[in-house]
Amino acid sequence: MFQRGSGDWTQCRSMRSKAATLLIERLRFKQMGLAEPVPGMKNSTQYTELGKACRVDLFVAFMGAIETWDIPHILLENGLIDDAQAERIWLASSEAEAVRLLKEAVTRSYHFVCAGPRTIN
Repeated sequence: MFQRGSGDWTQCRSMRSKAATLLIERLRFKQMGLAEPVPGMKNSTQYTELGKACRVDLFVAFMGAIETWDIPHILLENGLIDDAQAERIWLASSEAEAVRLLKEAVTRSYHFVCAGPRTIN
């Protein structure tokens, strides 16, 4: 979908580097008590209650450290966008339009979560 060096804010490193980064994040999250292994599933983690309370999923989405098209799911699950907004992103007429809509949603969500609702226009 995105090519290395395209300048896209979520795809600035190679896939191998991204996989290594995600592995390190998982280990750090486990060490901090924010994530734990999923029973019966090798190499899978889930957020602990503390991780959920800290909204680690949003932190990861804001960093762009997950698959690009999983970000709308996280924003939707956290009540930061609605179904219609998520559909507009997923069904955009072009990849450029989808990225534009996604960046807009992430930026608005970030400001809402980090600075409070009074900063939203």
